[in-house]
Amino acid sequence: GLDASSEDFFHGGDLAGLMEKLPYIEELGVTSIWITPIFKNEPVSVDGQSGAYHGYWINDFYQVDPHLGTNKELKKFIKEAHKRDMKVFFDIVTNHTADVIRYEECHNPDGSFPEGQYGCPYIDKSQPAYTPFIPEGKENVKNPEWLNDPSYYHNRGDSPFDGGEAQLHGDFYGLDDLATQDPFVIQGMIDIFEFWVSEFRIDGFRLDTVKDVHIEFWQEFAPAMREHAESEGIDDFFIFGEAFDSRQSLLSRYTREGELDSVLDFDLNLAIVD
Repeated sequence: GLDASSEDFFHGGDLAGLMEKLPYIEELGVTSIWITPIFKNEPVSVDGQSGAYHGYWINDFYQVDPHLGTNKELKKFIKEAHKRDMKVFFDIVTNHTADVIRYEECHNPDGSFPEGQYGCPYIDKSQPAYTPFIPEGKENVKNPEWLNDPSYYHNRGDSPFDGGEAQLHGDFYGLDDLATQDPFVIQGMIDIFEFWVSEFRIDGFRLDTVKDVHIEFWQEFAPAMREHAESEGIDDFFIFGEAFDSRQSLLSRYTREGELDSVLDFDLNLAIVD
């Protein structure tokens, strides 16, 4: 996945480098560091056209991606940042996992696409979902183990990003879309991130793809995270979300109903762009 000649692949850069630059970052006046999703990813896309430099193709929620370093290095980095009165925020993904699940109706038995095809059209809830399968050799690639069970995913194909039901049930650019309305999935994600709070003493989360996750998920997840952090002596744990939209009525839903502390100000962002 390393190809510094292409903007679509890894260029290098890791926790060791970030640790080395901590004095410089402190000198800039930085008080908080929001790091890329840190967990182990599928390193290269299905078609081999890009790498997971961004961290959003997670297959192991308990291991730091080897491109970036080790769990031990991450723990040391956070301790060093805290010594300098800097907070560390994780960028986390609960909407989807790496693209591993395939569908009998639009993939070959080996998991590849038929010649000339890329992607699986979205099937709405008026029809049966696709028939999922996992290609040979990928059956246990995800951690924790329950993430390898296709029944915890929607399996309805690629989201057309039209703002309809596919917002919650479609695969985000083909990534395996978790059933975030399922109480088991909600508790499973709470368990994962309580581990990172307890073991690594992080200060908060930036939540990816907030609009693509059921509101019921956030209503349980956010309070549970704050309560757990407080039980660990972290009194000001802060959770902010990425809800990519300019409508204040929608953005405010995730703080008023979804229990998030804040959302990124895309209203201002898009107004400036306009």
